[in-house]
Amino acid sequence: MGFMMRIYTITAFCALGLLFNLETCAGELSNKMFYAEIMVEEGAIQNISNLFTTLQAINITVDNSLLIISQFSITTVCEIRGNKTICKCSDGYIWSGAVCDSQPDCCNQIECSVKTSQPTPMCLPKTRVIISGSATFPDAYNSLYSNTGSPEYKAFTSTKTEELKQVYSTFSGFDSLVITGIRQGSVIVDFLMTVNAPLNSSQLESKTNTLQTSMNATFQLTTTGLVQIYAPNETICYDSTQQLSCTMNDPSFDSCSWKLTAGNNVYALVNGTEVLVEPSCSLTLLKTSQIWQGTYNCSFSKGFITHTASATLDIALLPENIQILSGPQYPDCSVDEEKSLQVNVTCTIKNSTENYTMSWSFVGTSGGLNSSTNANGFISNSVIVSVQCKSQSDIIVTCQYINRKSQQESANLTLPVIYMGTPVCQANGDWPKAKASTTAQLACIGERVGMRTRPCLSTGSWGIETSPCVNRDLNNILQDTYSLLKGRGSPESIASDIFGRLKNSTNSTVSINTYANINASVTILQNMNNASANVTLGQIILPDLLASSNNILSISLKNSWTELTSAQSKNSSLSEQYLMSMEGLITKTHINISESLPRCKYANVELVSQAAEKNSSIKVLNASIILPEGIVKAVAFSTLSELLPTNEDTTTNSIILSVTLQNSTLKNDISITFPLINSRPRNYEIDCVYWDFTSSQFSGNGCDWTYTGVNTEAVCTCNHLTSFATLMSKHPISLKFQDEITYVGLGASVCSLTLCLIIEFLVWNTVVKSNISHFRHTALVNISLCLLLADCSFLASSFLSINHSNWCPYLVIIKHYCYLAMFFWMLCLSMMLLHQLMFVFHQLRKKVYLTFSICLGYICPLFIVILTFIAYQNGKENYYYSSETCWLVYEGTLKGSIYAFIFPVLIIVVINFLSMMVVITKLLRPQVSDGSKADEKDITKSILKAVVFLTPIFGVTWILGFFVLTIDLTEGPLAFFINYAFIIVNSFQGVLILITGCFGEKKVRDALLKYFISTPPKPTKNESSTKVVSIIKK
Repeated sequence: MGFMMRIYTITAFCALGLLFNLETCAGELSNKMFYAEIMVEEGAIQNISNLFTTLQAINITVDNSLLIISQFSITTVCEIRGNKTICKCSDGYIWSGAVCDSQPDCCNQIECSVKTSQPTPMCLPKTRVIISGSATFPDAYNSLYSNTGSPEYKAFTSTKTEELKQVYSTFSGFDSLVITGIRQGSVIVDFLMTVNAPLNSSQLESKTNTLQTSMNATFQLTTTGLVQIYAPNETICYDSTQQLSCTMNDPSFDSCSWKLTAGNNVYALVNGTEVLVEPSCSLTLLKTSQIWQGTYNCSFSKGFITHTASATLDIALLPENIQILSGPQYPDCSVDEEKSLQVNVTCTIKNSTENYTMSWSFVGTSGGLNSSTNANGFISNSVIVSVQCKSQSDIIVTCQYINRKSQQESANLTLPVIYMGTPVCQANGDWPKAKASTTAQLACIGERVGMRTRPCLSTGSWGIETSPCVNRDLNNILQDTYSLLKGRGSPESIASDIFGRLKNSTNSTVSINTYANINASVTILQNMNNASANVTLGQIILPDLLASSNNILSISLKNSWTELTSAQSKNSSLSEQYLMSMEGLITKTHINISESLPRCKYANVELVSQAAEKNSSIKVLNASIILPEGIVKAVAFSTLSELLPTNEDTTTNSIILSVTLQNSTLKNDISITFPLINSRPRNYEIDCVYWDFTSSQFSGNGCDWTYTGVNTEAVCTCNHLTSFATLMSKHPISLKFQDEITYVGLGASVCSLTLCLIIEFLVWNTVVKSNISHFRHTALVNISLCLLLADCSFLASSFLSINHSNWCPYLVIIKHYCYLAMFFWMLCLSMMLLHQLMFVFHQLRKKVYLTFSICLGYICPLFIVILTFIAYQNGKENYYYSSETCWLVYEGTLKGSIYAFIFPVLIIVVINFLSMMVVITKLLRPQVSDGSKADEKDITKSILKAVVFLTPIFGVTWILGFFVLTIDLTEGPLAFFINYAFIIVNSFQGVLILITGCFGEKKVRDALLKYFISTPPKPTKNESSTKVVSIIKK
């Protein structure tokens, strides 16, 4: 009779306490764990277990040292079956890390089966604590420490190991302590310690403080085993909500943080759109996806000790994007309805760790040979489908991916088959022949990602191409910022890397000169600003942040900020997103004034920061700021003003300047002096504004412009801080009712001048009895005639339609000539009057006066007009005249053809004014010579009559015009008064001439009465020709 004997292997450990006479740990036992593998028969297992249970502590003396074997335990029981060893852990034990690494399938199982030739799997206590530590010594680093085989390395590590063990080995359950390496940074010793028993944080802290003192070193410790983590231990569904949490018995460690290890990358987890971190150390994933797959680590930190626990989250993934395309994109059946086409349909997804079950389904056709490729990080599955041209039915192909949890994601494609008679868009460049009312797609070429699209319209013509192709490196940065928004990563730690990569990606403006790349760059800034909403960034990010923001503001990229759609409209929000992001990031960046600020001045962007006292000032891109109190951060953008939208009536005329205070609020108004991009023309308003992110437009609330008379800069005062600029109106300030007053005045003048000429015709023979009256009335008739023609031309040009704009240059010539002729005839009249007053007994002959007056009144202005016409490009538009105003051109001070009118008029008006002064003096002289006590009221009356009667006929009212040319309407009420006075007086000049020149003379009034009333007028005294002043007195 035979029997079978089963052999069992028992792995046991015993704990030894070693008593040393050490000053640092007197009275404490140094502990050591020993593991033994015992092979027994099946029937002896229980006896061995009972023996270990009943064993008491055993004292052994070795080399005068007391050894106490204090504990015996069975950790693992293994059964040998043929060439296999099947092991199980005892209660309170789990598989070791070595088993989980070499036999992953065993890690979460009760039994573990291995070949007998392999090392026996071993279990370790569940309460096992692993401490990873580093000790930094202030010693000089020896390069030989990098060679683990060198005597120096061995001697140093042996010494430090003993020093560490002398203290740490006194922990109950101490197992091992090994130095794993030496790093440079002074001398940094990394070590790994294992304790197979519960550990008290306060004891660990106390013993480490002892070592820090005795070894003159600084320690950093990270433990695993003291924190309990709760996480799903099975595969979880895609797009689900999951919760993880950690607990720790020591309440003094109340600060918890989470990290995710994915591949070789470690990310801090913070609150985001897909992550919710609670102070109680619970973590909620709101939407599981590929970026959340990995190992989660929770940490409780205090001082130099960090307690951690980790768990791996296995997510059954699904493709986030399935790209389905056909080749050819448009199967062409328009040539032969009887043929059959073979079309290759491909579904492409991003490669992942998920082993998908992939399938195809078809409507209107059947599938043939299929294949799969894996390259460049993408998996492509293809199938051949047959298209029967004569069927003309819709063909739909669907690809479906199923994960381990039976979740599925699919994409379908309706093949755009071109049948006979189908409207098409013909091939154009790299765009193939396409079916009408569909959208063609082409993959972006080169190192760009995305799909170009172009609609084939129902009319059979191509629409505008949309090209969202983004450089691959920019797209990678963009995706990282989206992950940051979701909560994967800490903005404080990642910002420097993000902005460094963004700077490198935008250094070459030629490579990013598309709207898609600019949009991606701005979105990166926007995502970083949003992700940093509740954090403070370090000033180390500033050089890369400002360099990258400067790159995308390059003037060569101006057109790339505009996206053309089918309506060719401008995306006005992109520049606003840029400004909001930059203002937010600069505000969130903490600047240490005591440290030197890194380079912050670039061609298009400049940052200046200063701890300011009240009324101190700084300059940023030539803009001066009178600073408020506090730490001021001012960043200027030189070309952004060309990108921000304005209303139809204004244009941005300065840099954009963002001013913020660090950790304080504005107490007083801030004053900014902006250099203007274009000098402010006279009568053009400047608005001091800021960008209102609520209304997405410039606003002037709280800001005022101070007029200084300097047209190359603008001084703004604001009661708040944000992004400031100046706007300049596109049109000069318009006077209310200016046109109405002008048209009424000119109409009245035209009627008055016509009436004046008729009156002169009627009364000529009656009133013109002497040379003086002949001179005066001749001048009056010519003045009236010239002004009448000029006013008629003015009215005609004001109501000139676009279809008759070719009349504008002729009307300008007529106005130029007639107005000049009017003034020259006024000069003739004043010179005649001046001659008669100065040379009383020398009478001018009529022939001489008429010859002189005609030459001066008509030849001189003709000569001026001809010379001006020739000098300004032979009367070319915008040189001699402006088609917009239908008048001479004003280009600024002493610039423009308008001065061919101003200078002659100015000279004549000054001469006429002096002549009027002589008349007034003449009126005063008789009172002195007569020596009588004349009534002062009569003198004043005579002077007023002289001024009233001579001012219109001498053109003195045009003096107001010179004030109009020099006074700016932005100066205030006085400027408006002078402008209105000029408009009223000169538009009604014909009326004034009628009143003062015709009705103001008694002889004319009498002659009119005689003409219309048969009763003869009362005889008047015949004045001597030498009494010229009598003209004024009548």
